[in-house]
Amino acid sequence: MQDFGCKAASEDDCVFVYKRGESTLIIATVVDDMIQVSDSQELIDEFNEHLKKSFIITDNLNGLIKFFLGVHFKQHPDGGFMANQTVQIERMLAKFGVTDESETNNTPMLKGFTIF
Repeated sequence: MQDFGCKAASEDDCVFVYKRGESTLIIATVVDDMIQVSDSQELIDEFNEHLKKSFIITDNLNGLIKFFLGVHFKQHPDGGFMANQTVQIERMLAKFGVTDESETNNTPMLKGFTIF
């Protein structure tokens, strides 16, 4: 990343920022997973070509994030995103043998409790 000119964010060593003119590229990395966000598709394409010189990279997302670190993302028509961990939860339940809903227990919660 640094040989491309990216600078590590001071808040997180796994987040890198690259600026060229008015365009910005932000890259978040965790082990072998990465998210790239930019206001310039050309900048993203150029960065990916740079990565391909040293790494085998895959982009099965067609530009839209679908999964990252066990979180599933879905974009709404208005541009907003919904994130959930249903797939990860189902994997964990299967791993620990909790496959039948009759095995679940209610979790006490205040009636009418809302997060927002």
